[in-house]
Amino acid sequence: MEVTGLQVIEAVTMVLGLLSATLLSLGNGKGWPLGALMVTLSSYVYWERTLYGSASVQLFFLATQLLGWWRWSRTTEKDLRVTSRRLGWTQRLGVLILGSAAWLLAVLILTAKGGSQVYLDAFVTVLSLIAQVAMVYGFAENWLVWFVVNLGIIWLSITGGLWFFAFLSFVYLVVSINGWRQWNKTGSEIEARQAGHSEENLAPK
Repeated sequence: MEVTGLQVIEAVTMVLGLLSATLLSLGNGKGWPLGALMVTLSSYVYWERTLYGSASVQLFFLATQLLGWWRWSRTTEKDLRVTSRRLGWTQRLGVLILGSAAWLLAVLILTAKGGSQVYLDAFVTVLSLIAQVAMVYGFAENWLVWFVVNLGIIWLSITGGLWFFAFLSFVYLVVSINGWRQWNKTGSEIEARQAGHSEENLAPK
């Protein structure tokens, strides 16, 4: 079988994406610059496959990857797991409402653009935006959203003939589970220690 240039780019993207996600799931900010290169290549591949929503959102990812890299380079604590936090219930409700409105808008835009599988493409696009912003600002729930996103991308990739991307997204499922476990575990341990210190300070001397 003849290997096309697009398939080579897919393979390179797969390696970069895997390295980036694995590093970030372990709290290593060096995954940000690798992610920036990965999303640049991904945008080209998706555009060639007429998945315009997924292609366009990569430009947003590029900006957030660079923002994440900048934020990480300026902080004294280099372990992203240590600085992670969780969304409050009010924040989750806000994300649900805004996300639903954004999905409807994305469906209209992608339909007008003549894209493929617009409902799922729009769903994946919007959730990807939410997950990326949550990751940049250190919310551990980003990994749960990425899990759902990757399920959608697997289907889009298989039906679009993007076999490297389908495999990569399957690996991302595993990485997202580990990322949630790592960030949630570390955050819980820190909260427990902080609660212990507070109790010690409140205890009578």
